[in-house]
Amino acid sequence: MKNTQRGFVMPLLLALIAILLVGGGIYVYENKKVETPITPTSTTAQTTNQPVTENSVLPQTTQTTQTKNQTAPVTQTSNSKISDWKTYAKDGFQMQYPSQYEVRKQNVAGSYATISFQASDANRVLGVNVTSGNCKDLGSNIKTSQVTINGTSFIKGDVSNDFSGMQTRASAVEYCAMSNGGAYKIIPRIFFSKGGAVLDVDKDPVFNQMISSFKITPTITTASSVTGQNFVMVSGETAHVWGANLINNGTITTTVFIGSTKVSALPPSEMSNDNGFNFVVPSSLVAGQSYDLYVTNNIGTSNVVRVKILASSPTSTTPTVSYLNPTSVKVGDTITVYGSNLYGTIFSLDNLWGTTDNSIYQDPSGTSFSFVVPTEMKSVGTHSLQVDGAIKPVTFTIQ
Repeated sequence: MKNTQRGFVMPLLLALIAILLVGGGIYVYENKKVETPITPTSTTAQTTNQPVTENSVLPQTTQTTQTKNQTAPVTQTSNSKISDWKTYAKDGFQMQYPSQYEVRKQNVAGSYATISFQASDANRVLGVNVTSGNCKDLGSNIKTSQVTINGTSFIKGDVSNDFSGMQTRASAVEYCAMSNGGAYKIIPRIFFSKGGAVLDVDKDPVFNQMISSFKITPTITTASSVTGQNFVMVSGETAHVWGANLINNGTITTTVFIGSTKVSALPPSEMSNDNGFNFVVPSSLVAGQSYDLYVTNNIGTSNVVRVKILASSPTSTTPTVSYLNPTSVKVGDTITVYGSNLYGTIFSLDNLWGTTDNSIYQDPSGTSFSFVVPTEMKSVGTHSLQVDGAIKPVTFTIQ
């Protein structure tokens, strides 16, 4: 009986041991499955540092999750090719700037102009002030240094405090140079919120590229020998050219090129000042034809303007405006002015003169010209256009 019980117990113990071994193996296997990381087949997690674009206010590092069906965001870096940029060539200087920047010009009291080159976010602005003043605003309380840009010596100083306010801060510097009794001031600035990341305008690659392309140059604004008609000349008569940096401190080194003909400027006694000079229109030019005109001097080469040659002075040179089309517009729209004797005529918008820069098309017959409604004319309502020499202004409406 004892042997029978011992024989029964042994198989039972072996069976229990087997059950424990199998159960423990299953437990370990299942736990290993949980600990093993699973790689998804439909998505890929990717972490990148998104580059700061030209129009960014603050530099940011962004975590981006990208799936197979998504396209990574395309950003334009500040290393844009300079060939894709535009060139501003007015007001006595030339400078390249990004094509997406907005350019605004404001004339103040006839002796002061400010041209702003602004990014789309309005927190990045490079301004150029052309004044009849000097560089004394960079006084003894501002630490300054001397820098040379394309052969011109500039005084450079930090003017961040001039642009910082209660809620915003600014990183700003001013470059100032004297030329022909006036001052050229380049003022790049970046605005950012207080408590945010501090930006340094000196390290901005876009502004540095713009500044490195800056050149003080001759600029032609008007050229004519016929009263009241810009860019119209009579063969054999004395014509007057007006602009900026046309004469270098009274020294005659200016040469006129009209078509393929080279003409020297007349002596200083026959000039108004350093920003204008006279010359005799060559009689060899064909009446009724239009020619490119530009000047060169020891400062540089000017912009090119198109002038029409007449055989004799017209009997009536008074410009007349008949009508505008369209008369109801939005900022950025084009208006065409129709009338007679409108040969490159200077005009004003809301009594602000010097807006001939807005002209985009000039009919050689003098019967029309077109211009773009500038961005600074934002107010809705009636606005006026006055052509220089015309009897009365005409009006149009901004919606």
